[in-house]
Amino acid sequence: DYAKAVAGGQSVSEQFALTAPATSGATLTLVSSNPSVASVPASIALTVGQQTGTITMQTSPVAAQTVVTITASLGGVSKVFTLTVTPAALNYLNEYAKTVVGGQSVSEPFTLTAPAANPATLTLVSSNPGVASVPPTVTIAAGKSSGTIVIQTTPVKVQTMITITASCGGVTKVLTLTVNPAVAKY
Repeated sequence: DYAKAVAGGQSVSEQFALTAPATSGATLTLVSSNPSVASVPASIALTVGQQTGTITMQTSPVAAQTVVTITASLGGVSKVFTLTVTPAALNYLNEYAKTVVGGQSVSEPFTLTAPAANPATLTLVSSNPGVASVPPTVTIAAGKSSGTIVIQTTPVKVQTMITITASCGGVTKVLTLTVNPAVAKY
């Protein structure tokens, strides 16, 4: 591949191939256009006869999408690899459907695609805040990649379905919450 996208904070491996087996002392040199976002080793020493290998790039969390070029050179030939490093976005909710008795609170863990570069904001919307209320936002501290949404429900007379929409980094996920009326225990 000559291009890849990855969430900041992850490492990326890219295969390379030579036109002929390496000779003694051959070295593949590597340069990143933005080493603070995507770092690479300065060089990779090749063994005699080696014709393929792997370049490992370590990315850092970013606040905005950042394009980095990695230039690999050997024997007067250079190839450019483009790496798009993306900011943290909502990856998944722990569950996408839950059932609760009205009046109880519910905790819903969530995970981002990568650690937040700066404090990130998860935006929340309830389809029926009178029955299931959520804070308008949840802040994820810099360097963290997970958190918890707390949903407070109120007592209901009939079973009520509510959707909680969570958004971060341009990605939206929906949790369906079924709120049941309390049942008398004998």
